[in-house]
Amino acid sequence: MSQIMSGFRKEKEKTEMVRLHVKHGDESQFLFDTTVDVPVNLLVEQVTSIYNGRLKVSRICAEMEELAEHGTTLPPNMQGLTDEQMEELKLKDQWEAKCVPSGGSVFKKDEIGRRNGHAPNENMKKVLQKTIEEAKALISKKQAEANICVTMDVVKDALDQLRGAAMIVYPMGLPPHDPIRMEFENNEDLSGTQAGQMVIEEDAAQLWWAGKELLRKQKLADYKGHGAPAREPVISEEEQKNMMMYYHRRQEELKKLEEDEDISYLNAEWADSSSLKRQFQGKQAEANICVTMDVVKDALDQLRGAAMIVYPMGLPPHDPIRMEFENNEDLSGTQAGQMVIEEDAAQLWWAGKELLRKQKLADYVGKNEKTKIIVKIQKKGHGAPAREPVISEEEQKNMMMYYHRRQEELKKLEEDEDISYLNAEWADSSSLKRQFQGVKDIKWRLK
Repeated sequence: MSQIMSGFRKEKEKTEMVRLHVKHGDESQFLFDTTVDVPVNLLVEQVTSIYNGRLKVSRICAEMEELAEHGTTLPPNMQGLTDEQMEELKLKDQWEAKCVPSGGSVFKKDEIGRRNGHAPNENMKKVLQKTIEEAKALISKKQAEANICVTMDVVKDALDQLRGAAMIVYPMGLPPHDPIRMEFENNEDLSGTQAGQMVIEEDAAQLWWAGKELLRKQKLADYKGHGAPAREPVISEEEQKNMMMYYHRRQEELKKLEEDEDISYLNAEWADSSSLKRQFQGKQAEANICVTMDVVKDALDQLRGAAMIVYPMGLPPHDPIRMEFENNEDLSGTQAGQMVIEEDAAQLWWAGKELLRKQKLADYVGKNEKTKIIVKIQKKGHGAPAREPVISEEEQKNMMMYYHRRQEELKKLEEDEDISYLNAEWADSSSLKRQFQGVKDIKWRLK
């Protein structure tokens, strides 16, 4: 069954209004206001009617754009045929003379042979185009971004505008087989088309919220009015206030520095927007800086504080960010889940040997307090990890770059230097000696 996702937002306590943000899949569609006492069965009918009505408006707009360019559609038995084929089969469009646009027509051949080519004149064309833009705006997905609700009355208004424009341009009406007229009369046949697959029949529609289907026999209040109690907050109210104050001060400092045009603060560690990312990409190790659990907790606190500043009312309980903060994340079946190593399944290896849990580290590396060793962590059952390379990846890259530059320099010198003169007779340093030895112009060959 087709599914429509919806999000709730309570509007007014006194009137118990709820605003639905309707989505199809992950794609935003429109906003719709209703009450918490509405039966889900009626709600499904209302939402589905608006959803399908918006699709109808979009289909009519697409056809009217073609109408403005190439006139009315040909009868089905003539569509796709060339002029020669029509003449040979003795086919004629009987509606061409009846359905003439106001002010006369301008011939513009339809290359795909679907319309008769007798398009409206420029003024009538502008009437159609302007109406199309206005109708699209009424049911646009941007209405949701502007916090404007779409009702069935809005959809009907868009249809009336399109119908009125068609009557102005074609006062005698459109042919009965024209898809625009068929849409207005609700006789459209969408079977086997992409547009037909997008339509959701009312009896096959479902509404979902927070991972639960809204059953038709229930009321909306059964889901919104009496939900599960709120979870205990991960941090206390006092900690939340302190974090908010910290980030507020930081924002004010940045704002003041920006006004003073003093950019020296950019050299400060706290102003480095990539410092947090580098801490967990191994670059701290290159800088010989240790990472502790306190550092990890500090990073989580920074992320949690930023989320609270942007979303002071909190994130939805099903949001993966909130689930991570509350340690309720479900990573089963994901690539991220495969990367996690449970504590009881973890192993540490050094120099090709597993560091057994019952031993002390000194049993392997001695008691030198300044010892720095490279250990590898992995899951049980994976065998010994690969040994560390003789040279690091960075060193290998530098060596390859060095030899590549050297080859390029030698190649360039070889191209730039003209050494052909060395083959000339005057450039031979031994030629004078050979002249007095009688060995000039000696040629060697096999006997």
